[in-house]
Amino acid sequence: MLPFREIVLLVEDDVEFARLIRTMIHERRGEQIEVIHVRNIAEALDIVSSIIPDIILTDIIPDTGSDAHTIEILQNSAPGAPVIVLSSWEYENVAIQALKQGAQDYLFKKDITPDILIRSIAYALERTRMQEGLMLSEERLRAQYAGIPVPTFTFRIDPEDFTLINFNHAADKIIGETDGADIGTSALLLFKEKNEIIHLMHQCARDRENKKSELEYTDKNTGKTRFFSVSCSFLPRNLVMVCIEDITEKRIAQELLQRAHDELEAEVVRRTKELKRQDRLLKKETKERDRIERELAATTGELRVILDNVSESIVYFDTDLRIQWANRAAAELTGVPEGKMIGKECHKLFKERKAVRDACPVTAALSGKKECVGEIESSDGRKWRVKAVPVIDDAGKVDGVIEIRSDITADRHKE
Repeated sequence: MLPFREIVLLVEDDVEFARLIRTMIHERRGEQIEVIHVRNIAEALDIVSSIIPDIILTDIIPDTGSDAHTIEILQNSAPGAPVIVLSSWEYENVAIQALKQGAQDYLFKKDITPDILIRSIAYALERTRMQEGLMLSEERLRAQYAGIPVPTFTFRIDPEDFTLINFNHAADKIIGETDGADIGTSALLLFKEKNEIIHLMHQCARDRENKKSELEYTDKNTGKTRFFSVSCSFLPRNLVMVCIEDITEKRIAQELLQRAHDELEAEVVRRTKELKRQDRLLKKETKERDRIERELAATTGELRVILDNVSESIVYFDTDLRIQWANRAAAELTGVPEGKMIGKECHKLFKERKAVRDACPVTAALSGKKECVGEIESSDGRKWRVKAVPVIDDAGKVDGVIEIRSDITADRHKE
């Protein structure tokens, strides 16, 4: 038998980001969660027509215009499935609006980590299960309340009286206690010792609006006093429906509701404690991440020391050929301190050099998106081997160029 797997519907038009989310989930819960990726709302609606997801992760979808509309469409198509918004929009009002529309969580894409994502999914699923459980409990309680016997009578309004035309099974006892009472019996006969009910029925018929009153009666046979709520409803054009509810039994039901409420509060307290525990774990993880970042900064410093001890000149240019970083050898070559080289244009610091064999390798690497090698001769007669390596991001865009210059004057003299 195959193990149960929860289905996550991922609505994301960025394929690379979707792949990242899928990887995060599979690394942590690969055997427990199946991810179905679609690129837009239309594809999502097609999926939910045949597969019911356990949870939906969605971005702001262009064809809906906003998070709120996206959430509404998905909730209407997959009722019961919690929705988590993964968005690049870092606006608090957008997040709040999404939560008001029913989203379980709102995560900023740049802040998402495997732990945060898995925790958000787990919390959303658990909250939904709790809500479904609470709704089921409430439905049971409403059914129990609806099952409490409430005698109901329907009378036709006549010039001088009211004539009984129908009653439910719960009213059988009252009918049986009145000699000769049945369909066609007058209200004066049926309620001959309950003048308050007759008076309330006349008010309802006269004003053509519902009336309600609480009455107290003592049973002559048992001597017990019971309290009743009498409701009279006017039914156009000439009917009055009378419901006589025993409030004594209702008080029992209220006690049951109070007990359920107390149990719910206890469950909320327990869940709150669990959330606090999870919060402590999150803080611990944050502290560990800070430690790793400090170690990374230390490692970066060590790398700087290594590069500063390399004899070759190493410079990093942006796409405008402005220097963004340089090692000590480059500073010694130009005679400009490393800090003051940052932001300077290439030709202003290396203005005396001229190409010997090829065009400028840096310019060629920038335009050709590939590594280029050439030779440069400076005004003092020294010859340099220049290697230019383009820095390309995941989207294939060139972010800059790394230039490595080596002095080859001695090699050329030997030739």
